[in-house]
Amino acid sequence: MSVLKNLKRVLVRATLTRNLLSTSIADVSMDTAGEAFGAASAKGIESCNCPPGYTGRSCESCTPGFYQNRGRCQQCNCNGHNCHLTSYGDVVCDCRAHYSGVDCSIIDGEPQVVQTTTNRPPPPQSTVTVTISSPTIRIENVGGQVNFTCEARSRMIQGALPVNWTKVDGHLPQGRTYVDRNTGVLYISRVQVSDSGTYICQTSDGISTGQAIASLTVGSNPMTIPTVSIQPSVNEYYEGDRIELECVTTGNPIPKIVWQRASGQPLPLAVEYYRSYLVIPKAREEDSGEYRCIARNTAGSKDSIAAIFVRPRPLRPTRDRLTISPSTPNVVEGQSTNVICTGTASIPVGSIGWVRQDGSELAQNVRSENGVLYIDVARLENQGVYVCQTTSEQAASVPILVTVVPLSTPAPGEAPSISVSVDSLKIPTGGSGTIDCNPQGYPQPYIKWSKHNNNFGPGTSQRGNTLIISNAQDEDGGYYMCTGSVDGTVVANTYVMVEIETRIPPKVEIWPQGELAVTLGGQFEFHCRVLAGVPPPEILWSRSRERSLSRSTHLQPQAVLKFERIEVNDEGEYICTATNVAGQASANATLKVRSVPEITLTPGSFIEANPGEPVEVHCRANGYPEPMVSIKLRSDDRELVPPSPGSRHCVSARPTSGMMATTCAQLSRPPAPSRSSSPSALSVAISDSDPTEKAAEKLILILTVILTKIKILNKIQIIIQINKDLHLYSPSKVKTAHLDATALMAYTRCNGVE
Repeated sequence: MSVLKNLKRVLVRATLTRNLLSTSIADVSMDTAGEAFGAASAKGIESCNCPPGYTGRSCESCTPGFYQNRGRCQQCNCNGHNCHLTSYGDVVCDCRAHYSGVDCSIIDGEPQVVQTTTNRPPPPQSTVTVTISSPTIRIENVGGQVNFTCEARSRMIQGALPVNWTKVDGHLPQGRTYVDRNTGVLYISRVQVSDSGTYICQTSDGISTGQAIASLTVGSNPMTIPTVSIQPSVNEYYEGDRIELECVTTGNPIPKIVWQRASGQPLPLAVEYYRSYLVIPKAREEDSGEYRCIARNTAGSKDSIAAIFVRPRPLRPTRDRLTISPSTPNVVEGQSTNVICTGTASIPVGSIGWVRQDGSELAQNVRSENGVLYIDVARLENQGVYVCQTTSEQAASVPILVTVVPLSTPAPGEAPSISVSVDSLKIPTGGSGTIDCNPQGYPQPYIKWSKHNNNFGPGTSQRGNTLIISNAQDEDGGYYMCTGSVDGTVVANTYVMVEIETRIPPKVEIWPQGELAVTLGGQFEFHCRVLAGVPPPEILWSRSRERSLSRSTHLQPQAVLKFERIEVNDEGEYICTATNVAGQASANATLKVRSVPEITLTPGSFIEANPGEPVEVHCRANGYPEPMVSIKLRSDDRELVPPSPGSRHCVSARPTSGMMATTCAQLSRPPAPSRSSSPSALSVAISDSDPTEKAAEKLILILTVILTKIKILNKIQIIIQINKDLHLYSPSKVKTAHLDATALMAYTRCNGVE
C-alpha cells in the first residue's frame, strides 16, 4: 500500500500482562496522508497474520464457525454451522434452513449422520452480511457519549434488516441506552467505566444469522483541572488585519473551551472558530479589548486573558458608523429599559433598526423604533445579542449583549448548564406534548432544540425554551436534543426520547351478516370480527332496546356469542360494540326464529261415512310464527276454508237428494260476552247449490247444543243463509228440537265439548 485511503480508524496493539487492573489511552494524535505530487509515500503499515479462527485488521474478530469468549475465538461444535455466546455464557448454534437440533445434526426432522473425516466440505455461504460503519473500537472518557451504527443486509431480502444489540457478559446500560433496530443505531450517554466491553450487533433473515462486534473502553485515569494560556497574550493590529488567538489547554478529560470578551461585551459578529483558535478576519477599532478563554472539564475550570489593540490605519478617511448607549445594558427581570443606537450625520434616523442576532423575531414586549430598542417588563427569554443595523452600506452593524438579571441570580461561580423537565415523553398519535429545557448558571446559556439526525416535523416547533409537538405522527418519534450555548459556543446538551403511541379507532363487523333465520331449538353463533383498532379494543355484546341476553346465550373466546338452544325470545337485533382510547364502533345483525309447521288431522287422514251422515274434519297446525291454515277439495282444488291463523274445522252433511252440504268455522276461543250489549249473531253459510230446509235445521241443532255447552246461547242469534234468503233462528225456536245423536257425539268429541 503506497497511499493511505479511506482511513476510518486506527487500531493500537496491546499486550496483556499479569495483575493488570486497567488500561487507557489519552492524547492520541495522528498525521493524515493525501494525494500529492513529488511527496514521499506513507510507509510503516502493519499487517497482522491471524491464527486459525481469528480475522480482522488486528485479529479482533472471529471467522465463521468460531465464537468469541473473553477475547478468545473458540470453535463452534455445530457441524459446520455458526454459533454465538449468549449473555448468560451459553453457546447456541445458529442452524441454517432445514437444519435443527442442539448441534444442527437434524435435517428436515431426520438425524444427520456426521462423517468424521479430515476433509469436511466448507459450510454453505451465509446469506447475511453485517457491518458497523462507525469505528468499531471506541475509547471514551467517563461522562462522555458514544454511538455505533450497524447495517445488516441479506441476499434474499431487499432493504436493510432489523438488528439487535447485546453486550457480551452483561446487559446494556439501563436508562442511558437508546437502540433503533431499524437504523441500527446504539447510543450510550454519560458512559461509565462499567460500560467497557464488547457489544454485538446481530440479525437474521430466517436462513442465516450474522453479527458484527464493536469494542468500547471507558478510561478511568485520574481527572486533572485544566491549564490554559492564550497565544499571543498581547498584540497590536491595524484595522483590516487578521487576528488569530490560540487557546492552549491541558487536562483530563480534555477540556472544552469557551471564548468571551472580558468586558462583558459580545464577541464581534465576524468572529470565527477553528479548533482552539478565535479568528477575526478583518479587525476593527472597536474590536480592541481583553479576550478571555475559559477551559472546563469535570474536574474544574480555568481561564486566561489576552489583550489586543486595534489602531486606525494612517490617513484612513472617516466613514459612517453607529454608536450604542449604553454599551453593556443590563436589566432586572420584571423591569423595563431601552438602548439607543445613533449614527453619524449622514445616516438618517429612520434607517436605523434593531434585530436579534439569532434571526428570531423580537418578543412581544420588545420593539424597535427609530433606532431605540425598547424592552418592557423584561423576561428571561429577552436576554441575548441584539444587532443595531442601518441601510447605509458604509456603516457596519453593531451587536450588543442585553443581559436580563433574574430575581434569583445564580452564584457567579456556577457554570452554565441546562436541565430538562422530563427524560422521556410518550404522546398518542394526533396528541400534543411539551418539553421544557431550563438554562442554569451564569451567564445563562441560550437554548436551542433540534432533532437527532433529522428535521422537525410540521407539527413541531420551539417557543421560548419549550419544545412543542402538536398533532403527533409516527415520524415525530425519536431523540430530541436541547443545546445550551454562550456566545455561540455549546456549553451543554442533553437528549430526550419521544415515543409516539399509535392510536387507531376500532372497526368491527358481525358474521354472518344481515337478517338471519334460525331454527327453533337449534344452535347458532355470532362472530364479532375486529377489522382495525390500536390498542386492541374491548368487545361488548348487547341487544337493542336494552333487552338482556337469554340464559341459553354464552360468550365465547374471540368475541363469539353462542346460542346453545334457540328460544322464541332470542329473536331480535344483536349489537357488537368495540371500544378503545381512540374511539368506538359497532355493528348489528338481526336474528329471526323459525320452526317448520306440523299438521294434525282429526279424526284422521281417511274418513269413511254413509250417505246422509255428517262428516267433521279438524285441521290443526303448530309452528313459529303461527302458520296459516286452509282446507281445499283435492278433486278440483276448490278452497273450502280460506287461509287464516289457527286451527280450522270443517262440517259436511249429505242430504237424501244426494247433494253435499258443507259448513266450516274457525275454532278459536270466542270473545267474552258484554254485559250490556245486545245478543250477538253467528252467521253460517251453506255451500250447497240447492240446500234444503231440513239440512239447515239439522245444522242449527248441532250449533245450539255446542253453544249451550259453552253457556253463551242466550247471547247469540244464529243466521242461516240459504241461497240469497236470510233466515233468523232465535234460541227459543230450537230449544225443543230433536238432534241426531250420532252427529252431535261426533262433533262434540272432535272439539272437546263435554
